[in-house]
Amino acid sequence: MPAPSKAQIIENAQAHLLIDAKITQAQLLTKGPREVGHKANVWQISFDDWLTTTLYLDSQTGKVITVRSTLWRIFDFFWMLHIMDYDERENFNNPLLISFSATSVLFCITGVLLLLQNVRIKRKKPATRVGQSK
Repeated sequence: MPAPSKAQIIENAQAHLLIDAKITQAQLLTKGPREVGHKANVWQISFDDWLTTTLYLDSQTGKVITVRSTLWRIFDFFWMLHIMDYDERENFNNPLLISFSATSVLFCITGVLLLLQNVRIKRKKPATRVGQSK
């Protein structure tokens, strides 16, 4: 099958988007941005809704690859901070995160040891009776 035309791509993107929004930009990218995984030859369709939704479609098949919006980009930013992968935002087994995790476990263990060291078992003193000498 031949690759879909720009008009077919736009029609597919509008059918996929469930809200009423106008297309602000439709362009064929030879290399997609990071949010689409740097795939080659993708259509980027941007809408004018309040979330600035962007659809990425495969240029050969016309299938939707992914949908991105402002909410997703905010989530992705905080995900990057959470997993401490500042390049690709996908690897949560990076050395920085592992070292911080190991350090926090070490701090927890030393905290428990200090707590156990400072806890003393208090014994009840025997009550003295009236009239008895010590």
